[in-house]
Amino acid sequence: MRKKVNILSFLLTVLLVFESFLMQPVNANSGNCNCPSPDDLKKLKAEIDIQSTSWEIDYDWSIEKTVDPVSLTLEQGKSGTVQYTLEVTRNISDERATVTGEVYLSYSIDFPYADLIFEMVSVKVQSAGDDGSVDQTLDLTPVENGVSFEIEFTPLDDVVDYLVVANISSLQLGEKEFKLNNATTQDETAIVTDSNNKDVDELSGFTFELKDTGNLEWEVSGNKTIQYRYTITNDSAVQGTTSEFINTAIIVGKDTEEPYDESSATVDLIAKDKEDDNGNDPDPGDNNDGKDDPGDDPKDGKKPPKKDKSDDPKDQAESPELTTLCTVDPQETRKWEIFNPNDEDLEITWSVVETDFESEPVTIPAKESITIETKTEGEEIITLQVNYGEDHELSVTQENSGVQCESPPQEDPKDGETPPPAEPPQEGTPDSTESPQSPPSEPPADELPNTANPWYNVIFTSGLLLIASGSILWRLRKTHDTSV
Repeated sequence: MRKKVNILSFLLTVLLVFESFLMQPVNANSGNCNCPSPDDLKKLKAEIDIQSTSWEIDYDWSIEKTVDPVSLTLEQGKSGTVQYTLEVTRNISDERATVTGEVYLSYSIDFPYADLIFEMVSVKVQSAGDDGSVDQTLDLTPVENGVSFEIEFTPLDDVVDYLVVANISSLQLGEKEFKLNNATTQDETAIVTDSNNKDVDELSGFTFELKDTGNLEWEVSGNKTIQYRYTITNDSAVQGTTSEFINTAIIVGKDTEEPYDESSATVDLIAKDKEDDNGNDPDPGDNNDGKDDPGDDPKDGKKPPKKDKSDDPKDQAESPELTTLCTVDPQETRKWEIFNPNDEDLEITWSVVETDFESEPVTIPAKESITIETKTEGEEIITLQVNYGEDHELSVTQENSGVQCESPPQEDPKDGETPPPAEPPQEGTPDSTESPQSPPSEPPADELPNTANPWYNVIFTSGLLLIASGSILWRLRKTHDTSV
């Protein structure tokens, strides 16, 4: 009897274990499940509900500052101009997007583990066009009759149209289109602030005039090039003084007020004493170091050496004088006259500020001038910069707002000739045909015959005829008397 009870207990235990095994969920990815067939899966229907989208972009900034020229040598009373260039660059430091929603499934399939279907569902984001794959992270949560999804992804460049796609294995159950609009940005705009050390004691002998801008602060919303100039004058800085004029630009994010970058540019200012009318330094022996030097005290018996202009023509050259001239059509061209006030020829180059053009070197004879024309290219004010001196490191500028001539200048054509058509001006080339020449010397007015009087030629010619007639009559009379 005991033996029968033990056998029954054993059989009951085996039955219970087998039943519990049958009740365990089966992994759909294993090869041992009662999974739906492909034909059964085609009977599934999916509805995708997109609940929210977001798009965020974070920017950062960089700046680079340069100056030209990097040094100025100025005697007292003279000025020079330097131009600063700021290159601002904006980059994307981080960009991310998120889409959330749910996938609802409906089915009519008769198999034991219908809930297994929800473990087989996958959801992804892809471009609505053929724009490449999308990097993404998927988070799925089961819900009643479906799954809830949250997908974070990196948007493709210049793509705003995307799809949410639901799949089971290789079978696509459905898709839903969405757009990325109105990104939330951080530091999309930045503030550039420029500062300098012009007020330090070291630069007290110089004055600084800001050109081209009213202040040194700019708001930028993308890549940008900023240019401005300073005209620097040596008012009282003495010879031997070398000072540094330092300008520093800082760029700060407008939203975070975080400084992203800064850049500096330095100009060396070299002072020299004003020369006398003969081009000599009034006190060449004084190097302003506080010590006695030859030439400081006339009692030492040494006369200051006279400077040879040929030794350093850069230091002797006076700056060229710029004058704006009228043109027939200021909307097309602008014209300048450049005069060389020096007793020697002066080599120059010129350029139009805020353009890439720079002329080849041109020599202006002493005490003469040339005229040049440039294309306007739609600008209201054109600024000409003329460089001179050794290596053309000194410069002067002149603005031209455009003055129209009352009537175009015309030359009288010769008899029987038709005046040739005017050739269009070439940008950056001297208008040699219009260059004023030095007037020829003329004798005093009291030495000139009064040829302007119309009777002058009549009286003068009649007198010559009378003299000739008298001479002929006298010879005839003399011949007659001899024959008699």
